[in-house]
Amino acid sequence: MQNLRVQKRIVNSKRHTLGYIASGKRYTRGQLVRLARQGRVQSVIAAQGSQGWYVTVDQSTTHRSLTDLPIVVE
Repeated sequence: MQNLRVQKRIVNSKRHTLGYIASGKRYTRGQLVRLARQGRVQSVIAAQGSQGWYVTVDQSTTHRSLTDLPIVVE
């Protein structure tokens, strides 16, 4: 399967991330974490913090941030 490419971030009215749009399909934060842990998301890695797993950009491939993505407010 081809790696997914994250295109947009889905946020609520307070700008908290609810999910992402990757390769034209909608994913929740949890789904994207799972896919990133499997290595199926381009330029994104999963990391474990004190609050649990989250996704972040792979700094070796890009210097941008996921917060730099265009947003969709829901």
